[in-house]
Amino acid sequence: MVEMAVKVAARRKELGMTQMELAQAAGVGQHTVSDIETGRHIPKVDVAILICRALDRAVEELFVVDGQGNAKPI
Repeated sequence: MVEMAVKVAARRKELGMTQMELAQAAGVGQHTVSDIETGRHIPKVDVAILICRALDRAVEELFVVDGQGNAKPI
């Protein structure tokens, strides 16, 4: 889970985005982005896709999806 959190935060910072800007670009709450980046939350696949699109990354680069539609950390 830590690797996923680090990758999301690193890519966001690489793009010069704040958590709020990423949240707005992805259509999620800033609290969701914060929780993902600190490892407190593993998003459902739909949210993982939105985050990855906003970060211009494939889902597979940041998350693995399980059979229940949950994004798993890689």
